[in-house]
Amino acid sequence: YNWFVDDAFVTSDDSYRIPAFAYRAGDTAEVRVDVNYRDSVTNEHLRATVSETLTYVAQDLDVVVDAISRAVASDAPAVIDASRSKNPNEKESTVAHEWSCLNITSKKSFNFSDAIRDQNLSGTAWSVVKVGPPRLPQVTFSPFTQSKVGTRDYIRIQAFVEVHRGWLNTTWEVVRSPDTSYFELSTFLKDPNTTFPSDLLTGSSSVAVSLTIPPPDAELYPMWTGVMPGMVYTIRLNAYSTDGNSFADVQIEVNSPPTTGLVIPLKGAVALNTQVEFQAGDGWSDEDVPLEYRFGIRVLNFDNSSECYWFARTGATSHRIYLPAALQDVPACGKRVGFRALLEVCDLYDTCSSAESETFEVSQPPNLTIAIVDIVAAINSDIGNGNVFGALSSMHALDVQRCEEDLDVVTADKITTKLLMTLDDDSDSNDYKEVLYSASQIMNDVSPPVLEAVIFVLEHYRSFLGLTAASSSSSRPKRATTTKLTLSNEQEADDMLNMYDLLLEKNQRIVDVYLLNIQDFLSTFCIQLDASSSRIMSAQGSGYTTIQAQSLVPGASNFSGSWYTIAGQLGHTISFSRDFSARFSSWSCGTTPVICQNICLATSQIKMSAVYKNDQLMEHLFGNNFDSVTANKSVSQLHHIQLLDPLSGSPASLPNTILYSVFIPISDYQPSNYYACLLFIGKTWEDKCITSSYARRIDGVDYMLCSCSGTGLLSVFTTLPPIPADYPDHNEIRMSFDLNTAAAASSTQRATFLARLAAVSTVDERRFVNCSSTVLSRNASQIWVTLRPPFRLSQMTNSYVVGKVLAVSDF
Repeated sequence: YNWFVDDAFVTSDDSYRIPAFAYRAGDTAEVRVDVNYRDSVTNEHLRATVSETLTYVAQDLDVVVDAISRAVASDAPAVIDASRSKNPNEKESTVAHEWSCLNITSKKSFNFSDAIRDQNLSGTAWSVVKVGPPRLPQVTFSPFTQSKVGTRDYIRIQAFVEVHRGWLNTTWEVVRSPDTSYFELSTFLKDPNTTFPSDLLTGSSSVAVSLTIPPPDAELYPMWTGVMPGMVYTIRLNAYSTDGNSFADVQIEVNSPPTTGLVIPLKGAVALNTQVEFQAGDGWSDEDVPLEYRFGIRVLNFDNSSECYWFARTGATSHRIYLPAALQDVPACGKRVGFRALLEVCDLYDTCSSAESETFEVSQPPNLTIAIVDIVAAINSDIGNGNVFGALSSMHALDVQRCEEDLDVVTADKITTKLLMTLDDDSDSNDYKEVLYSASQIMNDVSPPVLEAVIFVLEHYRSFLGLTAASSSSSRPKRATTTKLTLSNEQEADDMLNMYDLLLEKNQRIVDVYLLNIQDFLSTFCIQLDASSSRIMSAQGSGYTTIQAQSLVPGASNFSGSWYTIAGQLGHTISFSRDFSARFSSWSCGTTPVICQNICLATSQIKMSAVYKNDQLMEHLFGNNFDSVTANKSVSQLHHIQLLDPLSGSPASLPNTILYSVFIPISDYQPSNYYACLLFIGKTWEDKCITSSYARRIDGVDYMLCSCSGTGLLSVFTTLPPIPADYPDHNEIRMSFDLNTAAAASSTQRATFLARLAAVSTVDERRFVNCSSTVLSRNASQIWVTLRPPFRLSQMTNSYVVGKVLAVSDF
């Protein structure tokens, strides 16, 4: 292949990508490709040429204003923010603003309009301002980043209210009007009201209030059907204070997703021989062009399970792929029974619709040897022509057809290197996602030098996402407090955690960046959550890492008695103290302090198996020679507990008191052992938790309760017992156990008691002799037991036996 753009040669790959913003609106580009092929049988040279003229058209300006109407105090400045407006046709645009004002009602109501221009494009933002009496509370919104929202989005509205004195009440409502649509807030919001008593507000104060409109969720919100596509809604925040009432309105325009159509696979395919073509059938349409297509495939297994694989995004309405066999009657490799074609179509605003084809089969090749030779030739041709995604897909089909899962190192290195080389300075987030997703499929097969190249690309992607750069000079990863967080979604976190989990398993030295990933994604999750939403944001890697963030409202009436979840745990395992509730019911948060009534619980789980897989992680956590804590003493996973500012994502300043109690699942529990909950803070494990005397068994799992006065990486360890009281080893020791029953224990019951006592204390049962029972009163009796001195070198001293028995007697 020889590609030419405006008669200039650009590449000999089988495809050429013109990056975004390479041309301006109104420009044209002449694209030509010359294709040459020599038939190996006839030695005939075949040649074809095709050319196209690309015309770049202009998108409309993105016009964004913080509020379409508001009430302001006569003695306060009226601030209208249209700064988020932009020209989407430019990578870095600067639009011109020209404000004008129309006096609607004499000195009472004004319509401000902003004529926004850039090049030959223009748009108008407007906002109605009503002037009220002095000292009214002032409502401002953080402007949206785009002009339309999707039906599957979490729509978050962040507001700030400034009040001069006394108390403050706020209420959310959906405004009814002839020009906008309406929905009931009560279908997903328990209480639209927020109260700030006067004793929590000192003089002039600013408070944070936010609202999240969730996508439909039948389990959480049975009556909520979601915002309707193509509709416009006006959301109002009312503010009431001693000095009067005010409000501000924000308008939401909901984007309509593409009309769902069909996806049609080619039928009658033969494994490794036939290029199966998936086509976008009839029905797909949307006014927000251009549309973007992403094909995929669902592999169906005989046990009714399935796996999905997605291919690169494209503007093409079809996709070709070689597939392995899959048959209903005779499952291929004893597993595969069929396929389904997948198609996701997204519009200009990244609002998507998807479809799935009917099930189809792929038959076995008549001659597997010839089929393998042919597809290997096709793979080599694809690699040579730059079609690295196609080569990887074909290589995967070949391995699956042979009932194998892994590539050889040479091929894996070659494909991964080619994948990474497709990225450049013009690559966008989707390019990185597709390359890293494809690379992750073969990470287990590549060599260390190629892994280093993957790490380098990951650092570029982290920078692209606005995440914190790792510092090579610090052994403890930190996030600069001045860093402005960019919003990341759960899929981006999944992708990044997945890659770093794979690198952990390959024993790469990436621990600083790995821990920064966890911190950064939890921080950006936290600033997307609010007090009125029950949303939990989470992400997980490929088996070692899970993260989760949720909003807490310590001032809620039922907060102190409620239990919450932590990352990696299904049940509700963490609760908070009254001191915590008192401290954070209303507190100063954000970089420019405002009053918040919520705080973010940010947790992560790191599997201990990752510590044993990665030498640097082992050194980071357990490399302190002055610390007696070792990895083999841990009986739990590693749980990072953090409490973060919901506006800045930074750690909250905590009081020195018991803050929370959390049940941590442990393994190999022995009642006679001693356990300690320890927090890893900085470089050492610190004793900032009170550990329960015994584990609690729930659904067959033992949990240790840790009540902690700090945050950090939490794990449960076995620890040395306290120094016992001295009991000479040459003496017999008489022990009595008080029972809350009036009946004397029978001989069978005494035997059971001794067996149980010996088991839980790990003391040789032969040390316990002369067991008897005595009735003391109507409600009490005793069992008497004599402890024999140790008669084997391996047996515990009397002192330690007494300590063990005292430790387990209540258990």
